[in-house]
Amino acid sequence: MLKRLILPIYLPLFLEYAGVSAYLPLLPLIAVRLGFSVPEAAALGLIQGLCAVLLPIPLARLLAAMGERRALLASGALQGVTSLGLGVVVHRALAAGGADGAGPADRLALIAGLLVINMGLVLWHVGRQAYLADALPESIRARGLTTLGGALRMGQVVGPFIGAAVIAAGSTAGVFFLHTGLMVLATVLVALTLLPLDDPPPGPASADAASADAAAPDSATPDAAAPGTAAPDAAAPAPLRRPTPPLSHRDAARRRIAVAAGILPVSMSRSNRMIIIPLVALSLGLGEDHVAIVVGIAAVVEIALFYPAGLLMDRFGRAAAAVPCSLGLAAGMALMAPLALGGHATTPQPWALPALLAAATVMSLGNGLGSGIQVTLGVDLARPQYRVRDLGRWNSLVGVGQLAGPGLVTAVTVVAPVGVAAGTMAVLCGAGGAWLARILPRVTPAPSRR
Repeated sequence: MLKRLILPIYLPLFLEYAGVSAYLPLLPLIAVRLGFSVPEAAALGLIQGLCAVLLPIPLARLLAAMGERRALLASGALQGVTSLGLGVVVHRALAAGGADGAGPADRLALIAGLLVINMGLVLWHVGRQAYLADALPESIRARGLTTLGGALRMGQVVGPFIGAAVIAAGSTAGVFFLHTGLMVLATVLVALTLLPLDDPPPGPASADAASADAAAPDSATPDAAAPGTAAPDAAAPAPLRRPTPPLSHRDAARRRIAVAAGILPVSMSRSNRMIIIPLVALSLGLGEDHVAIVVGIAAVVEIALFYPAGLLMDRFGRAAAAVPCSLGLAAGMALMAPLALGGHATTPQPWALPALLAAATVMSLGNGLGSGIQVTLGVDLARPQYRVRDLGRWNSLVGVGQLAGPGLVTAVTVVAPVGVAAGTMAVLCGAGGAWLARILPRVTPAPSRR
């Protein structure tokens, strides 16, 4: 089943995030060269968080009206065209002398383009989530959705390398043209390979299901008994089971909020750990090359765990992955906290890099075990008859964590060392893990044990 989703779902996601990750690390530098101040360039990072909070609900309505396939095609084309436009704007401005040649219109174009691309990212995310919710059997749902997270992480790892190759070739604006090319390829793959769910391809499984359906009425009918034999259940048919009524909007919202209370610290940690790790490294006197080594090893650990995480959730329940994820992030943050409670070291101690790497690896073990946990829980909590609507609301809730995480680090570091921010996140993730252990078995599907 998962193999059939490689071309229509997983490979386009990989290409999309490889393209985004090619330009994203360079975005503050490009913005400064276009005439933004350093604080203004840093503030561009808020666009992604704001879009993650504000856009899922209205875009879910659009998705419900258009359908997943058409929405994915439209958003893919929109991202490609917008990135092409940004590449032209950046190339022209840099060729004219950078900040001296760029005008307000160029800076506004960069802001508008980032808004449109992030809108497309949100629409693709909710659209894929909704499609997989219907396409995946419940017994392998977590594995299918964690593979989605694995494809995303692989794109995030590969993207900066191919972006660096484009920059080395002498074209800063080329990272946007690269994103355009990858989005065109991703959109073509979706157009050619994404099949409508109401018309599945024929195969052994569907044939078996069809034959079983055809045989079911005969075997369930008393007249189907062999001649001369009695039908023992004909006089006393089994009572019909009443279908479970769907949750009301209010009850569904309460359930989403209850689960989000435990998962938000995970979302916050995921968004701010790439801020905390470099700041802790700075406090230890480590350089950019050390940070790159730590982040690279952490990424490899996470990628290696995405499929085992899905298998764990399918066989033993969502809490079996969500709780270790939250507690692993808490342990990693707790290990980082004492490393950055003092002033900045001018030269690193021999133990500085191994200590930072150990803490980051513990965080990555936890985060890897939680691959796909947010999208999986979103699908679990979405009522089938309101699937797209509920997914939009869930993604908005999770987006609050993406926005609040960096804000918390900023607020704490104004008055205290970055180690205090790491300790604060450790406490929040520990409390979140305890809450998830209590709430998830009540509101998520029972494990399949297969």
